[in-house]
Parts: sequence; structure tokens; C-alpha cells
Amino acid sequence: MNHLKYIILGAFLVLIQILISGYINIWPMLYIAVFPFVIIILPQQINKFLLLPVAFLLGIAVDFISDGIPGLNAAALTALAFFKDPILKLLLSRTALENLSGVTEYTLGSSKFLLYTILMYSIFFLFYMGLDSIGFYTFGYTALRFVVNIFANTIITVLFGKALAKQLFFK
Repeated sequence: MNHLKYIILGAFLVLIQILISGYINIWPMLYIAVFPFVIIILPQQINKFLLLPVAFLLGIAVDFISDGIPGLNAAALTALAFFKDPILKLLLSRTALENLSGVTEYTLGSSKFLLYTILMYSIFFLFYMGLDSIGFYTFGYTALRFVVNIFANTIITVLFGKALAKQLFFK
């Protein structure tokens, strides 16, 4: 497994995230989160004791470089990394999981990758909005924000992921 392409991808996505957070404000309800993509597509065989600190450091880098609440992205991305393996085990058989070279639309199939992405972003935004919205917003506003963010980020991830997977993994 070539770790360099994932490191470069992670750095690239953090830069993109900082640009999006700093300069693009489409709608107050919408938080475009592209940096979780690197954790979402990392191969399943990666050491779990390495994945959690990497997710935390990636999230804390986004928190401190962008203008956000320190620790919010770090907590949400660490939770996403923690639940990655159980979600893959839920979606795939043991044999398919052992032979999985990377988590992309090409290795999972379109429908499973879509479901996987929805579940992963649900976890990310459950933690992100749960920590961000404590006591400040009504349940209805938070629920609408949750659905809007999962929908928008899933579309971005599926479209972006398809193009990026072709470039990185299938040359």
C-alpha cells in the first residue's frame, strides 16, 4: 500500500477545506467537509491504533488553521475513524473485507459506496453538530441542518471520489 498518496491527498484536502471554510459561505446551514474523504477511502487494513491519531491530527489541523471551534472537527473525524471498521463489517462479507484494497466506488460498487458514504457522513455530522449545537438551536433546525449536510457532502464525495479514485488508484 502506497502511504504517500494518502498523505498527499490528506494535505491537499486540508488546504481545500481551509479555502472552502474561509472563502465560501453558501448557506449558514451548510458546512462543506471535504477533508473526511481521506479517512473514508483509506484501506480497511490500516492499523487502527494509527488511524485514530491520524484522524485526530487531521481534524485538529483543520480546526486551528480555519476559523472554527477548536476540537470540533477533530472530535467528529476521530469518531468517523472509530466507526469506519464496524460500518465496513456491516456492509461487506468477511471475504470481501479481507480482499478490499481500498474503499472506493470501484471496489465497493456504486450502491454500497453510496450507503457507506451516507453512514460515514452521518457519524461525522452527528458528532460535529451534536457538539456545535448543544443548547443553541432547536431540534428542528439541527435536524434540518443534519440532513442538508449529509445530502450535500455525500453528493460532493461521490462525485469527487469517482474522479479522484480514477486519478489516484486506477492509472
